[in-house]
Amino acid sequence: MANYFGLGTTNVSTLFSSLSSSGSSNTSFLGDYTAIRNGSYKKLLKAYYSDKNAATEKPRKDKTDKTQPKNTTRLENEKLKSAATAITKVKTDAASLSSADFTEANRSKIEKNVSSLVKDYNDMLKDTSNVSSSLTQRRSWMTGITSASVSTLESVGITINEDNTLSLDSEKLSKAALGDLKKAFSGTNSYAGQVNSTAGYMAQTVSTKGTSTASSLYTNSGNYNLSNTALLDFFL
Repeated sequence: MANYFGLGTTNVSTLFSSLSSSGSSNTSFLGDYTAIRNGSYKKLLKAYYSDKNAATEKPRKDKTDKTQPKNTTRLENEKLKSAATAITKVKTDAASLSSADFTEANRSKIEKNVSSLVKDYNDMLKDTSNVSSSLTQRRSWMTGITSASVSTLESVGITINEDNTLSLDSEKLSKAALGDLKKAFSGTNSYAGQVNSTAGYMAQTVSTKGTSTASSLYTNSGNYNLSNTALLDFFL
């Protein structure tokens, strides 16, 4: 037996000297010894510690999940930038018209401004849709003001379409009386004046929804903050 297991006489004596006289104890010890000799214990230990390490190992971060929030934020910022650009153009057009000199000598410039307002207004409706609920609400204020001014706008060649966009009859605009043009666009209470004011509120909403850079895009009154480079940085 000693030769079979590769043990010397001294080793065998030492091994069995600690065994009790109980047959079951001897059998159990010999079974354990056999498991050690044939490698079963080693396999069990490896399996045990492998499972333990797997349970305590920190889960690896999914690269896709890690970058997804950044992609979502980037998309939202792009929408905000587009909305801010469109609102800025409408506000500029409306402000220019509300303070224009309504004379025959200035008619061509007025007509050009009206044409720009109609185009930029339609772009604004598209670029401010599905951006945020608060911006959608103020966008509805803008379309409400336009609907309330339907008669005034039609007198200068502007009609409202079913989707709230505007259409311009350039020929009718060129023949419109100066009084009608002035009623539609001159002063803070005119259609242009109300559009300018509402665009300011929309601009505030965009700045609130944007990042820290976007938040400095407009002042509290909705005017452009030109005291620094925030406006340029936001659109880059």
